[in-house]
This record gives sequence, structure tokens and C-alpha cells, in this order.
Amino acid sequence: MSAISAPSQHLASWVWDQSGNILPELKNLLLEKAHQLFQPQDIMNIFIKGSLTGYRYDTNSDLDVNLIIKADKLPKEWEKTKYTRKTINDAFVPNSESPISFYLSPYNEVYINSLYKNPGTHGLYDLKNNMWVSPPNEKEKQQFSFSNEQDMAWAKVKAEAFNRDVRKYQSSMGTQKDQVWQKILDTVSSVETDRKEAYSIGFGDPRYSQENLVFKYFEKLLEYPNIFKMAMDALFKQRQAKKSTEKTASLKALMSGIESRLFQLSHSKSPALAAKTKDQLTRLKEYYHGNAMLPQKAGPQFPFGETRKKMNTAITGLSSLRKTMAGQDYFAIPEKVKIQM
Repeated sequence: MSAISAPSQHLASWVWDQSGNILPELKNLLLEKAHQLFQPQDIMNIFIKGSLTGYRYDTNSDLDVNLIIKADKLPKEWEKTKYTRKTINDAFVPNSESPISFYLSPYNEVYINSLYKNPGTHGLYDLKNNMWVSPPNEKEKQQFSFSNEQDMAWAKVKAEAFNRDVRKYQSSMGTQKDQVWQKILDTVSSVETDRKEAYSIGFGDPRYSQENLVFKYFEKLLEYPNIFKMAMDALFKQRQAKKSTEKTASLKALMSGIESRLFQLSHSKSPALAAKTKDQLTRLKEYYHGNAMLPQKAGPQFPFGETRKKMNTAITGLSSLRKTMAGQDYFAIPEKVKIQM
């Protein structure tokens, strides 16, 4: 929340000692959490970043911890990577209200070296070596600049419009209530998207951009912060549902192709056709083992029981064909694949 937090004249006392070094108790906790997921030799760097490495923070600001991991030790799928880090995001900085947020990144030697050669404008702390890569920015001790005051005024205008919509939502019923809720979702989506774009463009300092300030204002200073959180959660669920629908369509298309290949194979001994079928089943195997397509158990959100049966039938049929085609190894890869029901 540093963009809108009142500047302090000292670093957070629950993170740093008077010399600017991380508190030993906190360092031990962070290392313990990191080692729950990865072997020490696979953790190349651990960086602390965010508002708690500077002079604009709150008592409940997140402590952002970036684990730099050997690329081949990270989960291959992004969804798994997000899940992995969330499994250790359950702690707070001792004696504080600051949650600890871990982030995982693959090791890139060129990028890491550039951090040390060209320090940034915000604090960045190397936990493993107990040193500042980029020292805290002393300018953060100053009061808001005029541009910040202008941006703050704009944030207040947008927030008041949001508050009016919330009050209207609370007093509405039926179709009108649904329409107002959609307007609230559109507003929150716009605020969130603008902030992401400000960071992705990479021009200037996105932490102090108008877009980030507006987002932080909505996140922390709204009259109805619980409604903002509800809207953010609803948008997240909508995106997940969309991804699930896309994955379902992709899997169905793949299954359709496999079934077609198997039907053709039952009337042909073409090596080329067999090779194509093998390729499709290999993809199916990767989807399954990577957990990118199918959950372990079918449920109302993902009713794949029938699809699993078709997959098993396809794989069993392919194994039978392989046995009848003596000397051919087209089906070696999927032979042992079995989708659990």
C-alpha cells in the first residue's frame, strides 16, 4: 500500500533492526517456509521486496518474498506453481499483522546479475546474503508530490462513484439489483485491469502510477471494502470458470480426434495413422499427468466421469491393437496410462 500510505521516517520495526538488517527470528521463519517446498540447493536467491522494504507501509502491509528457484525444479504448469506457493502463504511476520506472501520465479542468471549491477529505485533485500541489493528509497520519507495529490483526488472521485453504486445495490431488488452488481463488477474489473497494464508497460514507476494508486485506494480506503473484496472474488471465479470451460472444450476436441483415429485404425494398419494416434494419446497423457485438464475426482463443476471411461476405452483399445501389430512400437508411450475413475 506504499503509494497511498503516509511516509514514515524509519523502516518497519517488526521486519528490520536498527541497522537495516532483517530480524533473525523472521529470517529463520522465511527459510523454514521456503525449505518446506524446495531443497536448499535448489533455491538460488530469496529477495524481499514491496512496501516493507521502504518508508511507506502500514501495519498490515504484506511482506513480499520472491523465491528464485532452479527452472527444472519448478512445477511445469503455472496453475501448479501458484498452488505450490499458496501452500506456504499461511504465516504472518512475528508480532505483527503483516501477512507473508511468497512468489516463485525461475532462476535467470542474466536477470539476477542485472539486479546487482543496476540497482532499482525501490528497496530489494537479498535474504541469503543478508544485504541490500537496492537500498530503501530515502525519497519515500517525503510527503506526497503534487501529482500524487491530483491522483488521490481522482481516486476519491472514482471511489465515491463506486460507493454510490454500492448504496444503490443495497437498496435495489430483482433485475435492477443484478444490473447494479454487474456495474460494480465492471468498475472493479477496470480498476484491476488498468493497474495490471501500468505494471506491464514498464514505463516510469508503476508503483506510484495513477492506476496503482486508484487500485490501492479501492483496496484499503473505500467506504465499503467488503464489497470490493466480494467483487474481486467474483471476478476471479468468473475467470476460473472461463478457463475450465476452455479446457473442457479442448479435452472434448482431443477425445473426438482420438476416437476418430481409433475407428480408422480398426480398419487400417497404416503406420502414419498409428503415429498420429500415438501423438494424440501422448498429449492426453501429458494433460492427465500435468493435472492441466482433469481433476482427480469428477464433480458438478467438472463432470468428466463419462469422458474418463472413453479415455480408458481408447487406451485399452490401443494397447490391444499394439499387441496385434507384432514388431510395431507406435503405441509404447500410452500403453501403461490408466485414467483413474
